[in-house]
Amino acid sequence: SKYEQKNNILKIKWFLLEELATLTKRQRRSALEQLGMAKVIYEAIEPDVLEKSEFFRKWKKIFKLEDLQNILGVLLDIYRQKGILSDELLQREFNKYDKEVREGIISVREFYKPQVLDIEISRNNPYKVGLLSKNGRSTAQVILKKILNDRKLVDEFLSDLWEYLSKTEMIVKVELKRKKHGKPEKIRGGEGYQLNINKIAVIHSENRYLCDTCRQAFQYKLPNNKCPGYRCKGTVSLVGRDYDNYDVYQFTKMSFTPLLVREHSAQVPQDERLKAEKEFKKPNGKVNCLVATPTLELGVDIGQLEMILNRNVPPQPANYSQRVGRSGRRHRIGANATYCRTTPHDQHFFKTPEEIIAGNIKIPSFSMRNEPLIRKHIHSTVLTFLREIPELKEELKEIFPTYIWYYIGEKNENGKIYRNSPIYVKEKLEKIIDIYETELLDILESTFSKTWAEEYKIFVSRENLQKFLKEMPGLLQEIINKLFNEVQAYLKIINEINAKQFRGEQLEKNEELKRKKYESALKRLWQEEQNNYTLTYLAQKGFLPGYSLVKENITAKSLEPYLEISRAPAIALREFTPANLLYANGNKFKIQKMNFYGLSQDNRDISSIIESYLYKPSIEKIILAENYDMEGDEEWFELQSLKLIDVELEKVEKISDTEDRRRIVSFLILGDILPYHQGGAEGKISDYKYQWFNQRGIRLINLGTRYQINRGNIGYPICPVCGEVRSPSASEEEIKKFNENHLRTCNTNINWFTLHADIISDLLIIGNFESKKDAYNILESIKIGASYLFDMEPNDIEGVLIAEDEDKYKIVFYDTVPGGSGFLPLILRYWKDVIDKAIDLLSNCDCEKSCYKCLLDYRNQYIHDILDRFRAMKILKQMKVKPKLSFEIP
Repeated sequence: SKYEQKNNILKIKWFLLEELATLTKRQRRSALEQLGMAKVIYEAIEPDVLEKSEFFRKWKKIFKLEDLQNILGVLLDIYRQKGILSDELLQREFNKYDKEVREGIISVREFYKPQVLDIEISRNNPYKVGLLSKNGRSTAQVILKKILNDRKLVDEFLSDLWEYLSKTEMIVKVELKRKKHGKPEKIRGGEGYQLNINKIAVIHSENRYLCDTCRQAFQYKLPNNKCPGYRCKGTVSLVGRDYDNYDVYQFTKMSFTPLLVREHSAQVPQDERLKAEKEFKKPNGKVNCLVATPTLELGVDIGQLEMILNRNVPPQPANYSQRVGRSGRRHRIGANATYCRTTPHDQHFFKTPEEIIAGNIKIPSFSMRNEPLIRKHIHSTVLTFLREIPELKEELKEIFPTYIWYYIGEKNENGKIYRNSPIYVKEKLEKIIDIYETELLDILESTFSKTWAEEYKIFVSRENLQKFLKEMPGLLQEIINKLFNEVQAYLKIINEINAKQFRGEQLEKNEELKRKKYESALKRLWQEEQNNYTLTYLAQKGFLPGYSLVKENITAKSLEPYLEISRAPAIALREFTPANLLYANGNKFKIQKMNFYGLSQDNRDISSIIESYLYKPSIEKIILAENYDMEGDEEWFELQSLKLIDVELEKVEKISDTEDRRRIVSFLILGDILPYHQGGAEGKISDYKYQWFNQRGIRLINLGTRYQINRGNIGYPICPVCGEVRSPSASEEEIKKFNENHLRTCNTNINWFTLHADIISDLLIIGNFESKKDAYNILESIKIGASYLFDMEPNDIEGVLIAEDEDKYKIVFYDTVPGGSGFLPLILRYWKDVIDKAIDLLSNCDCEKSCYKCLLDYRNQYIHDILDRFRAMKILKQMKVKPKLSFEIP
């Protein structure tokens, strides 16, 4: 259709403009770029134009013609790479609500703004770039200083250059615009100049200039070969194609097959995963490469799969066998490659590959005292028993209908009708359980107690089984109530927008999008598909066993495009925050709102999930406000902390193929140990006291990004009525506007909340350490030693520091898996082996202090400056003793 043709042309044009604006920018030295070896040329620096100009005649006393061409080329390249090009697409501000962005025709980053160039700008303007700056630090001034030491001479040169570019029409006057209510409007402060795209050409070149320090590639060089990079002090040299680059070699010397790639992970909806599998299995399908998580590790026959590439060494020989075993099934020949990272785990198996390729396959195991896991399997056993009783068939159909739409409404000849109150199944299920209680307990005892390991039998005693059985109906009712509240919240938003339209008021574009999004979400819940099958839904919500046995219980959901991601609370506290971006199914998402509908039907009562805390920044200590009288101690100040609940996502943009890494945010997370536990032990490890607790509560509090905390912003801006959020790094103007909107719509000011999550985990507490530096070094070292010894990922266990006073810190190790994975008891049991392994790994590194082969990790970037393997080894050697038990904790 003409509409599709127009969109395709627009999409191609945007793609070409992006390519032109990023050519040789930063480290974009891809194989394709090297092969093309393109060079951008500008009419204003062509010899026959420049040589005749007044500008050249004035400055030829200092610069040769070739030097002047290069200087102008460097400067013009900089503004080209900023996208300051005179095309109507680059003169318009696009945002996430624009149709072109939503349909994927135009791809813009989160805070995208078009820009214009001016000789000098008097005040801060996000839409303008100045050639000159009063402080002498504009990009052009900094670069010119590398060849002209005189500030006055630099400014005179740039003023003359501006006049020359204007005369030759290398820069043209433009006005930036945005769309408002479907009509274009001028942007205040958006008048200026852009490079005339009609006076720019792209030609073939065999050369480029490469910096020996920052490794950036440039098309033009400065006369003294200094690197044109803003802060770089390196020098550039002329280079050609990099034939050591595998991709360059592949494209130029060999035949190749382009990769047609799809993601295959739990974050991709099941129907899309199945579609990708189907295409992959076809001899000439639309997919010939799957980038997969362990979703493809077990039980999937891919048929003609020829090659497996592991992006890291799998945790255990069993995982390795499962992964590489996918290939070569049809023709009995498969090629397998494993990329070894710089982690101790990967480096060990790089040196001794036979241990992972032909190592012993261990019998799968899990923690036999993991309460969430035990509950799920009890629920499954109970349901299996009850469904075998014929007289319960009709009653069970009401409690466990085939599809979840029955929980939210009814279908009849008039269509779909929503329920006015949640369907109440708790009483019915309680009655059934009461009737069959003795039989059920006998079956549960036979299934669990009699086969359970002796030391863990207390966790599945008849008394505990009875407790789990009695609590089963209430847990089911909670899930149904939450689904009902979710639907009511969606209906309320839709009805409010419809009422506004009915009154004849003009709807804003984001309101129309919001209505469409929630209508689509409701329609999805009524569909009779696999994800809405009641037993599947209950497994996803953690009521029944799921694919990964221990199901996480905080969910992030996007309604358009539909996506649901679950995480354990300890992990969600880092990932589901307003400062973060989530990368899933080819898109980037941000947190749009906290879903308060799960708390109450009126959508307003959040007092039950708010706690008051006191925070002392100097030692990073946090305690409940009710536990401390801060009178006279001015350093303490009060924080409001909101319990992390399910969140709603909003798509920001597609993941660009020009991005080489994800945005990683460093948070300050502190801990507060909660009082309840199921016993433990206390003792000594050398001069340090240890406490071991079975299933103790710990509250983790996320105070925000370290960058924002240093600027005085603690927590996240959240509306306490509707739950809408903003990033703490948003501008003051955006936060102010956010507050004004919610004063109008929700009749309240936004609050700054920290976020917290409570987890029940085995805890290992060790202290006191003389300094924060010592404590962090031991924390990271023990995680590394344990990760190698027990074949686990370093982040399967985590730790926080708790400050006792100015100079004393204790480490609290906790399990990120709800209910516990069983690794922490092993650390205490095999303490000397863990310490031995940690010392061995740290001593075998050859770095001066710490590096990514030993202590450094992307998650601990905030403490990179204090991690020191020599300091760690000194303390570890003191701690290399058998833990001495003092007494049991009841």
